[in-house]
Amino acid sequence: MTEGVRQPHSSRPAGTRGKRTAPGARLLVGVCLLSTPSLAAARSQNVTVRLPEISGPSWPAVLAQEGGYYEKYGMSVELAVGARPAGAGGIVDADAEVTLDTLEQSMIALMRDGSTVIVGATSTRTPMALMAQPDISSVAALRGHRIAVGRTGDARYRHTSGILEKLGMSARDVRWLAVGAVPDDAAAALAAGRVDAALVDAPAYYGIQERGFRPLANLTDYDDVYAPIVYRLSGPAAAASPGLAERVVQAHAEAVRRFYQDKTFAVDAYVNHDPETERAAVERMYDEYHAGDAFDRIPYVPAAAVRRVLDNAADGDLAEVFGGFDFGPRIDPGAIDRLLDAGFFESVFGSAILSEPEADRRRAFGR
Repeated sequence: MTEGVRQPHSSRPAGTRGKRTAPGARLLVGVCLLSTPSLAAARSQNVTVRLPEISGPSWPAVLAQEGGYYEKYGMSVELAVGARPAGAGGIVDADAEVTLDTLEQSMIALMRDGSTVIVGATSTRTPMALMAQPDISSVAALRGHRIAVGRTGDARYRHTSGILEKLGMSARDVRWLAVGAVPDDAAAALAAGRVDAALVDAPAYYGIQERGFRPLANLTDYDDVYAPIVYRLSGPAAAASPGLAERVVQAHAEAVRRFYQDKTFAVDAYVNHDPETERAAVERMYDEYHAGDAFDRIPYVPAAAVRRVLDNAADGDLAEVFGGFDFGPRIDPGAIDRLLDAGFFESVFGSAILSEPEADRRRAFGR
């Protein structure tokens, strides 16, 4: 039976890296970690989770709130929607213990704040369509044409150039036009004829397609063209609450399981937080996220995704800073390692998850 959906929240609701652990120790650690929620609930911690916007990639946070999973793991969470700018590309984390954002923006935040840490990725694949003017019939036909980005080298540039490379082209084969960093800016520029193509998020590209614009490719078609949304912890929060990373990962894992098992609840929860998006569009978006297996059960940050950000830092100053910065200690898979060794993910997703962990570990940044 589908559980009820709460009203939108404008305030807080009531209410081991390295060697594998020996079996005996694994059982002990597992008992400690898996029993944490009942202990933590008695001393619920106020936590602000900041989302740049309500969107597909933020779905696990919405479900963790609506499904009571934050509360289950000892957190009284406020979802704060809207990024706080701190200069070009930066985000202020001081008002939020946890922030969901693109990998690129989060890596910039790591350099700005010496105590911030990335602890995992809510998703690495996101439905985003490369939409073109009606008279452009293929990616190859984009050669020499204008493609929208926020700025050269940003996440939209990186994802689009990844599609081009998969189809035998390069970033030098097209013209990049900066149209603004807000996701809707790309769709608006395409609709106004200022660009010939743009990578547009779901559900925005549904309306564009209905108006006759042509979909040429989708990010979900390519497993290794990463579009990670990661969660990072502010330094003070991480220091004051050593188990916070594990609890956030646990709440989001249960939310991901609920997403895959309960479409009605997932759609209800999304619409509850974003009533302006039509339910039919949210249902279509759910189907795309589900079919594309967009949300990772074991949410490591892929090393290949980090490398792509570093390789595509087109801005000279940013490339120089990235090149001299050690991200190793700051993109930390330790919380996920500990939960994996404790049997947590198996307890949530079933024994079938055991076919994935070691491959996921090897692909994760920090190995």
